[in-house]
Amino acid sequence: MGAWQQRTDPRRDAPLTGDQHAAPGLLPSMAVSTVHHNVSEADRTASHDRLLMHLMYQLQQQADTRHSLVNTEERLVSYSEESHAEALDFQMKEPQDL
Repeated sequence: MGAWQQRTDPRRDAPLTGDQHAAPGLLPSMAVSTVHHNVSEADRTASHDRLLMHLMYQLQQQADTRHSLVNTEERLVSYSEESHAEALDFQMKEPQDL
């Protein structure tokens, strides 16, 4: 069988229930079932809200950083153009004008 072909495993293909969600190597009695947990809907919603707020904060930080970088780039281009213009003016002056 080639490496690209998938093998079928009836244990893998069967739907997971209860203790089968446990990490490999743990006994079912040691496993924490992800199906039957005691987290209330309000706690889950609050957790999701906190995660959403954190992600929105990070996105705002990235947008602020990006805006700052664009502004810095624009200033550098402006300074570069001004410096270039000043250098050309200086080069075009006659020695007696200096």
